[in-house]
Amino acid sequence: MKNLLFLFLLPILITSCFPQPIPVKDYEKIIEIEGLSKDQLYIKTNEWFVEAFNSAESVIEFQDKEAGKIIGKYVVQITQGLYFYNIKQTISIDVKDNKVRMVVKDPYEKATGSTLGGAQYNNNYSPLSSQKRLSTIRLEWDLLSESLTQRLSEKTDW
Repeated sequence: MKNLLFLFLLPILITSCFPQPIPVKDYEKIIEIEGLSKDQLYIKTNEWFVEAFNSAESVIEFQDKEAGKIIGKYVVQITQGLYFYNIKQTISIDVKDNKVRMVVKDPYEKATGSTLGGAQYNNNYSPLSSQKRLSTIRLEWDLLSESLTQRLSEKTDW
């Protein structure tokens, strides 16, 4: 009887100890800004990128002004319950006259500590495994796109 109970509980123990990745749909936002050329939007977007992502782990990995493309990695720290997580994701910006497209994808997570103290839990990023953390990071993506929209909409008379 004990063996039967053990066989029944084994899959539950395994899945609780080794969380499974959840499917994550890419976040896409198209921002329309009338009256600005591709070059003007590219410069404003690049400036925003540098100002918005100031973590040592957040970097621009590729940029091509002619193609109107900027790709980078950025990390944001979130708190869920008692635990802190770093979420690393890829952000891609495409620019053309009067329009900017922002795509955020591939969120990876790592637990970094808790409010109760303690050292880092894990030094490796792994695929996002919590629907609750995904909901939190999607709110972050909305704030990020609002920040970009605001920056692109600023009028400067320099």
